[in-house]
Amino acid sequence: MSRYLLGKVTELTYRPDIDGLRALAVLSVIFYHVGFAGFEGGFVGVDVFFVISGYLITRNIASEMQKGTFSFAKFYLRRARRLFPALFLTLAVSFAIGVVILAPYHQAEFAQSLVFSIIPVSNIYFWQHAGYFSSDAIVKPLLHTWSLSVEEQFYLVWPGLLILLFAMRKSWLSLVILLLAGGGSLAYAEIKLASDHNGVFFLTQYRIFEFIAGILCVWLVNHRPKNKFIQELSLASGLTLIFFAVFFYSSGTTFPGINAMPPVFGAMLVIYAGAPHLLGRLLINRVVVSIGLISYSLYLVHWPLLVFLTYQMEGKWYMPYAVVFWSFILATLMYFYVEMPFRKHNPSSVIIKTKSFVLMSVGLSFILMAASVSTWMSGGWGWRLPTELRGLSGEIAEERDKRFSVYRQLCESRGWINCSNFSAEPSIKNVVILGDSHAPDALNALYSVNQKPNYIQIGGLGGCPPMVSEDYNLLSPKMIERNKCMEINDDIFSGELLKNADLIVISVLFGWYKPENLERAIKAIQRKTEGPIWVFGNYIVTKQDLPTLLVRHPQDFLNSPDINKEWMRGDVFMFEADIKNLSHKLGFVFISKKKLLCPEAEVKPCPIFLDDGKLFTYDRHHLSVSAAVTLGRRLQLTAPQLIEALN
Repeated sequence: MSRYLLGKVTELTYRPDIDGLRALAVLSVIFYHVGFAGFEGGFVGVDVFFVISGYLITRNIASEMQKGTFSFAKFYLRRARRLFPALFLTLAVSFAIGVVILAPYHQAEFAQSLVFSIIPVSNIYFWQHAGYFSSDAIVKPLLHTWSLSVEEQFYLVWPGLLILLFAMRKSWLSLVILLLAGGGSLAYAEIKLASDHNGVFFLTQYRIFEFIAGILCVWLVNHRPKNKFIQELSLASGLTLIFFAVFFYSSGTTFPGINAMPPVFGAMLVIYAGAPHLLGRLLINRVVVSIGLISYSLYLVHWPLLVFLTYQMEGKWYMPYAVVFWSFILATLMYFYVEMPFRKHNPSSVIIKTKSFVLMSVGLSFILMAASVSTWMSGGWGWRLPTELRGLSGEIAEERDKRFSVYRQLCESRGWINCSNFSAEPSIKNVVILGDSHAPDALNALYSVNQKPNYIQIGGLGGCPPMVSEDYNLLSPKMIERNKCMEINDDIFSGELLKNADLIVISVLFGWYKPENLERAIKAIQRKTEGPIWVFGNYIVTKQDLPTLLVRHPQDFLNSPDINKEWMRGDVFMFEADIKNLSHKLGFVFISKKKLLCPEAEVKPCPIFLDDGKLFTYDRHHLSVSAAVTLGRRLQLTAPQLIEALN
């Protein structure tokens, strides 16, 4: 091996095949985000980008170091010119659009993320505040900047580390260090997936192996064989590995960790192969290369565009196609009129242009940070709303969190490790509440009118109702916690839990989980116990978060304080009669939320606000604490014998 780290860099010419690989990566991400069928694993395009970055950055720095021309100032100026203009424009335009259309609480969250995107540590922010695959990701316009933060953090530390590795007399030792660092990062990611899935996805230390894969390509390219067949085979193998991940992975795939290796190794093989005569045409044709050239702008604009259009037009069949179309239009304009002018300049005026660029970057950063902090600290500039709705924004986070206060209170008083233990006191009934994310609603309702029983909430996992193994096929492979859901249900139906219960309560959202699935679960429960079973039905489900609908349509609310039927999902009450008939057949008690909370639903709209001025939901369908308390009290009034049965 050469005395140079990873060998002497000999290839610095423009590689159109790299832009072709960029095109493949960015299209995979965009098609995944807009929901095109078959691209469920398109998120791996980001991993391909990380490999490309590791290769190109190391190749360029190493070449300059070998020539003795490397300068930290020049390196970071080039990176800033490459990244900042398009990024700042995207942030500024997104902020302005957000002020116009986002609800104050969403705008406040957006402003908070904008601050962290500029720093840049948005990957850390989203690790703590969001999940990449979670349902609320679609209201976070800057979620995609997590990967930019990871790259910028890599840029901050890698040049200095590369200098240290260059200083070593034995280049093989540097190579060993890189391999150990990459292997350690990969192993650490795989180990931590079970306990901190979000952290492994968002944080840089778990992605180091992907950058190192690209770094190793600098050495691999120097040892590319002259045999054309091997180059063709390498490219075919690399593309196959990438496409395998794109088409066969999903949000339910444990990722990154070991499962990141197919797209990462695939990207390495593509970079290694170059552009062989036959298959190379897939990457170096004019269309694909053109997409690769605008890939950075495409990546920047597509996600905010998707978020804002979804916010305004959710459910429209043409929206994904509109996002793709306008992403290409905007990205092309941004590439030619923002990216290129800042990246190319006249050397004779470089000092003036550098000063102007620095001043412009600092000034725009300050303006964006100041506006964002103001918006963040004020709760999203609530003055934009009618007076009647201004107090709403400050309640949302608190009211959502309050849903879990009774559960926390019970578990803290018993000790979390004993939270699911049964009471041995003969005079105290053990009430087991089974359900998905609606389980807390039943707990809140029953606890509000009777605190005597020993309430045990089992499950509470979103999208995970009580079901027998026969129905596990209903759980989407995309469900991140699918395995955990199956484990919960295995414990429920195979253990001793149900035998010791004095009362079983089921509270779920009926939709894809239908009465026939409930029937199988009830029969399985009845084989375990003769205890009574109560089942709560559905209440209203809105097409967007109710607070968002109020903010988007304030005039509708001001005209009438009742729910607009256009805001409702129309199929939520279709199971009422079926569940009621099933209750007669199997002998369980059916509790209709519709009948208790909106008894005249057939003849007039249901109220948005309760008697205490709180919304019935602060999202799409989970009952607020006030609504659950109202439900409990009305149940006590209409069926006092049920509440008495808890004593």
